[in-house]
Amino acid sequence: MISQRSRRTISNIYDAALAPDLWPAALQSVMDEAGAVGAGYSLFNKRTERVEWLSQSGPLVGGEADYFSHYHALDRYRSILEVLPAGRWLWISECLPETVLRRDEELWPEVGDGMTG
Repeated sequence: MISQRSRRTISNIYDAALAPDLWPAALQSVMDEAGAVGAGYSLFNKRTERVEWLSQSGPLVGGEADYFSHYHALDRYRSILEVLPAGRWLWISECLPETVLRRDEELWPEVGDGMTG
């Protein structure tokens, strides 16, 4: 059964999708839920092939220029997300090879439960 904290995090994400000024609070909720030190959300325009909007929390705040100029090109999930139909959640464990999931377990112990969208 899903916890009240998880429900609140999911609700915050859906609220932020409708009102972008709520993304900082939603990302903080994600960080709290996952025990992460940072979180980010970007809006990628498939027509222009550019990130049009980015919200970050934790130590990532203020690094938007670095993300756009350097890290976006290195994002290993980008190619997966670029072909994902709009409005669909994607379970990371469904799209990455087992070897990658095992290797990244040190970085993200809950990677099997990880979700991006």
